[in-house]
Amino acid sequence: MLRSLRLRNIRSYVDEEVSFPEGSVILSGDVGSGKSTILLAIEFALFGILRGEVSGAALLRHGAQQGWVELAFEVDGREVVVRRGLKRSGGSVTQGAGFLIVDGVREEATAVELKSRILSLLGYPEGLLAKSKSLLFRYTVYTPQQEMNRILSEKPEERLETLRKIFDLDKYKRVNENAIMVARALKGQGDVLEGQLSVLERQVEELKPAEKRLDAARKEVLKVVQREGVLAKKVAELKKRQAELEKQSFLHNDVRTKCEVLKGEVRSLREELVRKKKEHDDLLGLLKEQGEPKRPAKRKVRSGEAVREALAKVRHALVQIEESRAKHEERIDQCRRVIERIKTVSSCPTCLQNVPEEHRQRVVEKQELLLEKAARNLEKIEKKMRAARERVEELEEELQQVQKAQEEERVFAIQLKSLEEKKKRLRLLAEACALLEKACKEKEKDVASVEKKLAALPEIKGELSALRQEVEKVEQERREVAGRRAGLEREAALLEEQLKRLELLQERMQSLKKEVEEHRLLRQWLQGVFQNVIFVIERQLLMSIYHEFNAYFKRWFSMLIDESVLGVRLDEHFSPCVEQNGFETDVAHLSGGERSAVALAYRLALNSVISQFMSSVKTRGLLILDEPTDGFSAEQLDRLREVLSELKVSQLILVSHESKVESFVDHVLRVEKLEHVSRIVRGV
Repeated sequence: MLRSLRLRNIRSYVDEEVSFPEGSVILSGDVGSGKSTILLAIEFALFGILRGEVSGAALLRHGAQQGWVELAFEVDGREVVVRRGLKRSGGSVTQGAGFLIVDGVREEATAVELKSRILSLLGYPEGLLAKSKSLLFRYTVYTPQQEMNRILSEKPEERLETLRKIFDLDKYKRVNENAIMVARALKGQGDVLEGQLSVLERQVEELKPAEKRLDAARKEVLKVVQREGVLAKKVAELKKRQAELEKQSFLHNDVRTKCEVLKGEVRSLREELVRKKKEHDDLLGLLKEQGEPKRPAKRKVRSGEAVREALAKVRHALVQIEESRAKHEERIDQCRRVIERIKTVSSCPTCLQNVPEEHRQRVVEKQELLLEKAARNLEKIEKKMRAARERVEELEEELQQVQKAQEEERVFAIQLKSLEEKKKRLRLLAEACALLEKACKEKEKDVASVEKKLAALPEIKGELSALRQEVEKVEQERREVAGRRAGLEREAALLEEQLKRLELLQERMQSLKKEVEEHRLLRQWLQGVFQNVIFVIERQLLMSIYHEFNAYFKRWFSMLIDESVLGVRLDEHFSPCVEQNGFETDVAHLSGGERSAVALAYRLALNSVISQFMSSVKTRGLLILDEPTDGFSAEQLDRLREVLSELKVSQLILVSHESKVESFVDHVLRVEKLEHVSRIVRGV
């Protein structure tokens, strides 16, 4: 049940609060006074902006930058307050965050989070969260005035699809479509599996001869292994003799190598001695030529850090001066724009009243004074900027002098260090030359001793060469046999793998056959039994809804229109059919009051059916009717009294400009509009 509604800058309302008592309430007032705005504000508070229905720009009051709606209501024994806000920004109106209070506990939330929580509190399906329209609320609680007769003019298939969504029957259509998609997928998977099965059968046939080839390969491997053993024994004997000869040859070669090494060392030492002497003489001449480095003259300059710090401060001050200049230039441009605009304005764009010449002159004089003051300030700022730039140039030049002096000191230090290193190198070269001369003499003595020892060893080079050729020949044959054995073993291993693969393929083939059959049976079940069951369930539910809907429709209509004049029923698409004197007639041919009666009866019947079939919906006790009596005769208005008394709702909110309807309800709230502002007249 609704408790109260607060509106701030919503359409024609500036700041108003509406209290809703229990029972039947009428919002009375002239056309355009703002009655329907209250209903739109209730819907906005619950569900936010609905795309394609009412935009934020249509709700926010013209000229206002911000507005909000706050709705207090009771649902399922819980006290709830929800607020949503609107904000104008950049030529558009957007919906911002709001809050929700449930039993005194406040929760800040975004627009989407608010809608989700409200749907949960009202017992509406969560699937409505992603939909732009709140169909369930529109058909059970509140239908805007301009949409009442749309129920009658909708295409049958569109109306039926809407009812499917309201009663959550479209899930059966989705289930059926999903079943078709799954069946198609199973068909595709079955075709793929059958293709795989065909490939496996061919592979099995190709692998069957592998068993015979494996037996032949194993016998050949045995023969090759025996031959390989004989050759290995022969190679071992030859290598034993070869090792003895190589030992003797090694001793001979070792002595010869040692002799050559010693001779090479002597040559290297002599060459190194020549290089060291040349390097010593060259370095000595270079030191005499260069002489001692000269220390640079001392300069009186500040430290580089002090100059940089001063330069940074001046640059920072220059930036601040430039920013101040930009602000004053902007202020001058603004004053000029105001002067130009006020000179051309004849009327106020807000209140549309004429602007007196004296007022415009005062505004121009005020702006000219501001312009003159800003120009003087700008001239002072320009002087400060020139002085700051000159100081920057002075400090930059001083910084260059500091850096130049530092570079001269660094170069002198490098030259001095280089001189010390060269002197040290000269001493080391002299010492190295003396050591090399001594080492050369010692190595020459060693060479003479080794040459004497080499002349005493026998020559066995020819015999060793012949033995090596024989070993290589036998080794080659053994390698060929080993290669043959390895090839046969690889072939046998490959054949064994093929046999294992054959077993796996046969197992996989049986598994695929079973899987193909399972896919076929499941597809048949989906296309037959499952889809038929879904169709029957949906049809039975739809027929149950239809019978109750049709009965309520006839009942409510008969209370509004004499059955002897007109009769109504629903066709199989839930479209209203009107019968007059035994003949079916088009709704468009009815009078305005008769069409309104058909629309109202259809709406009340739908409300009754939804309350009966959707027990989770917690808005069954609330009904809002927006101008339901359009075109009603005096007799129909009297019949409406009976209809309202039959409605089993705890709170009925009725919008009407018919004064007679005020006597049908418990409470009257009158809406008045004065100077574009609507308000509720209380106590009427």
